[in-house]
Amino acid sequence: MIDFWHRLFVAALLIVGVWTIFRKEMLLGNLGEWCYKHLPLMIYKPTIGCVPCMASVHGSLVWFYMGGGVRLWPVFILALCGLMKLITIEFLSRP
Repeated sequence: MIDFWHRLFVAALLIVGVWTIFRKEMLLGNLGEWCYKHLPLMIYKPTIGCVPCMASVHGSLVWFYMGGGVRLWPVFILALCGLMKLITIEFLSRP
C-alpha cells in the first residue's frame, strides 16, 4: 500500500511540474501557447492543459514505469484525478 501512495505523490508532483513549466512566462510557455492554439483539446488537455485531465496520461506513465500492475491501475488513475482536482481547487486556482 505504501507503493500506491508513493506513486500517487510522485505522479502529483510530476503533473504540477509539467503543468507549471508550460504556463505563460515559464521556460516552455511559448510552446504551451502554440500547443493550445494548434492541438486538438483531446490531446492538449491530458498532456499539458488540464491538471485533473493529466492524471490519465501522466499517471499511467508513472504507474507502469514504477512497476504497477493492471489490477489497481484504474483505481490509481481515479484517485490521482481526484487528488489533482483538490490540488487545483486549493492551490492552483488562487492568484
